[in-house]
Amino acid sequence: MKSNIQKVYSKLPKQELSAQKVELGLVDDLEKAIEKLSNLRDSSYGLNKDVLTLQQKLKPLLQDKKEYTEVLKGNKPFVKKAEADIIKTFNELSKSAAELGISVNKLPVYKKYETSKNLLKEIDGFNKDVNSILEKLN
Repeated sequence: MKSNIQKVYSKLPKQELSAQKVELGLVDDLEKAIEKLSNLRDSSYGLNKDVLTLQQKLKPLLQDKKEYTEVLKGNKPFVKKAEADIIKTFNELSKSAAELGISVNKLPVYKKYETSKNLLKEIDGFNKDVNSILEKLN
């Protein structure tokens, strides 16, 4: 029986040592996890700071966006009026040319009139692009 008790006691210090090693290993693991968490916090802080800086830089640009949107809205009536004026004037010219027996298609200004149709299409395309870009900035 004495030998059995000695065996148990002889094992105790080893078990306690291995338990201490396990506990120390867990402590190391916990310290590493805390360090990772601290690094994540630092990274999050840096990201937060960068986003705040970005927000400050964007504020004036977003104000510009509002102004561009207003300009775009304001241009629509001018473009429509210019288109109406061109059509009205061309129709008057066509009528006068017909009364004189002249084909309006033969007049040098006719090419410019045809070009003006392309200008209106280009203006419309540019305005659609601007509107599309401005909408995406929301």
